[in-house]
Amino acid sequence: MVHRQRCHRHRLHRRGHPRHHHRAPVSHATRMNNGIITNRIRQLRFHCDEMSQTELGQRVGLTRQTIAAIEGGKYSPSLETAFRIADVFGVKLDDVFQWTKT
Repeated sequence: MVHRQRCHRHRLHRRGHPRHHHRAPVSHATRMNNGIITNRIRQLRFHCDEMSQTELGQRVGLTRQTIAAIEGGKYSPSLETAFRIADVFGVKLDDVFQWTKT
């Protein structure tokens, strides 16, 4: 069994102080035939000690470029990949991806 380290919001910065986040990340959307899928990947990475796209990609078995495309709303992940991304952050799938009917 592979042990995956989940994100911890309250991890301390290298100097022993909590990180102070100075800008709010934005969510991105992918338009589908009858709805819009938005994701909170960037916000979740930001709150997980500013996890890089590369690190997230390594944890779910994707390239940094694919993570960037998903995060930017240019590509919709498979259901399995979506669950793996949610698992890395230790949240439910609908905490990462939302679908709004248009």
